[in-house]
Amino acid sequence: MLLNGENSKQEFKVKNGISAFTEPYIILTPSNTTIIDWVVNIEKKWEKGNKGEVKYRQCDVAWLDSSDEIQKELLIVAATANKKANWFFDIKRIEPLQYTVYNKGEYFDWHMDIDQYDFSGEYKGLRKLSMTMFLNDDFEGGNLQLEAGPPNMRNRIINMQSQIGTMIFFPSTMWHRVTPIVKGVRKTLVVWFLSDYG
Repeated sequence: MLLNGENSKQEFKVKNGISAFTEPYIILTPSNTTIIDWVVNIEKKWEKGNKGEVKYRQCDVAWLDSSDEIQKELLIVAATANKKANWFFDIKRIEPLQYTVYNKGEYFDWHMDIDQYDFSGEYKGLRKLSMTMFLNDDFEGGNLQLEAGPPNMRNRIINMQSQIGTMIFFPSTMWHRVTPIVKGVRKTLVVWFLSDYG
């Protein structure tokens, strides 16, 4: 999937969501393991002291400093999803990447990713597009669920399949959650793509 040079071509499979005009989500499946290999080998800055304090989220979180090359390639893939879904977000940059590990019983309750300030309170840009990449699939539970419609809409909750390397893109304003892990350990890369304005 990742480009090695100016004339390289990305190779991935695209699967659309269910909507007449814009897609609620886009699934991209890379043809190689470049990002996964990078995540496995990069140094991780683990969050300290907040596990158990945030009741709507129970998991371990580390922050990853991505290289210019990785950021460039993630922006290219995000642009593909953005175009395929007809979202037309004006994506400018990426937040620090998040590596999440969910052990048995851990979860992330219903939430949206929309935000515009970093940990110091400085303006960073608006989160417009979210992405979850599955780094393993040898676990049970831990379903990524997207809410694709209002409460009275039939089948509004979409369960995403967890396959190694699969990237799930969706608007950051979309309600979503991770259900409790039943067995094993769930590992994902989470990326937020930013715009300068609404």
